[in-house]
Amino acid sequence: MKDTPTAAALYDFFMRGLDMLLAKKWRRELWSRVEGPAVLEAGAGTGLNIPFYKPEFEVTLLDSNRSYLDLARERACANQLEVKLVIGDIQNMAFSAGSFDTAATTFLFCQLDSPVQGLQELYRVLRPGGQLLLLEHVRTSGLFGHLVAAMAHPLYRLTGSRMAREMESYVKKIGFVDLTSTAVFTNGVRIIEARK
Repeated sequence: MKDTPTAAALYDFFMRGLDMLLAKKWRRELWSRVEGPAVLEAGAGTGLNIPFYKPEFEVTLLDSNRSYLDLARERACANQLEVKLVIGDIQNMAFSAGSFDTAATTFLFCQLDSPVQGLQELYRVLRPGGQLLLLEHVRTSGLFGHLVAAMAHPLYRLTGSRMAREMESYVKKIGFVDLTSTAVFTNGVRIIEARK
């Protein structure tokens, strides 16, 4: 997506519509599990998770799109929350090792060229015992999963997204432990939680 205020506003409008239909309750569930105090939200976009932050969190929002983070700043101010905004790429973050108690993402890994590299970076910046929380599209099997994938294929081609990824196996491959995976919409949208 282009890094312009117009593109950011269109993205935010589309995602807020999706939230009204489905995703808001998934975001609330994800953030009800977040431990702090030092929290990284990677791929924070326009800050749609901000209303679910606990005031005692020290949240750093990372995104590669400056215009998205401008909207996230406005959303944080509207919610009277102080956050740190950082422009950067999850696949090559400038944070020191062990900087965060929790790292959370929402629908980020479908956009990455290298999901394994992104997970390696999250592993690096978490403290020992730190919490990983992902709200992600995952690969599903069965007739319904194949039907959804077929219907979404034109969208994938347009956006470059890769929604059918085996996120649980990637998380295990990196070395995260105590993995749990909870379906929030059929089997295709899940909250994945694990520990460093």
